[in-house]
Amino acid sequence: MLKLTKRHRSPHWYARGTYLGVNIEQSLGTVDRALAERLLAKLQHEIFEGKTRGPVRASEGFTSATLSYMESEGERRFIAPLLRHFGDTPIDQIDQQAINRAAVALYPNGSNGTRNRQVHTPISALLKFAGVKWDICRPEPPPSRVR
Repeated sequence: MLKLTKRHRSPHWYARGTYLGVNIEQSLGTVDRALAERLLAKLQHEIFEGKTRGPVRASEGFTSATLSYMESEGERRFIAPLLRHFGDTPIDQIDQQAINRAAVALYPNGSNGTRNRQVHTPISALLKFAGVKWDICRPEPPPSRVR
């Protein structure tokens, strides 16, 4: 459930909570409570309509988004295998299941830490750069080493 909150030392209203499985914590950019309530209702409507993934052009492919990301000084270390795997798949078709399948296909014997570092983290950075606004679920971290 989304609710209106105010942060300490900030005059602005914030939307905070979970709505239909989408975690939200963002400023509504207003000090007026009535306007904040209308913006909160609009945000809930957008989540309901499935527009929470952000301003992604349906025709934009993974390759073009990756090239834009790398041109803007993005990290390139683990990008090549992802480019080979996803090719020119439209960005709006890359979801959690596609990311998990890519991690297993690219690193079948890799640990969760390897898959997180080499698949989930770079894809998360690419999607955020492309304007996609959802959090990627990552595999369980490896147990910490006791020395």
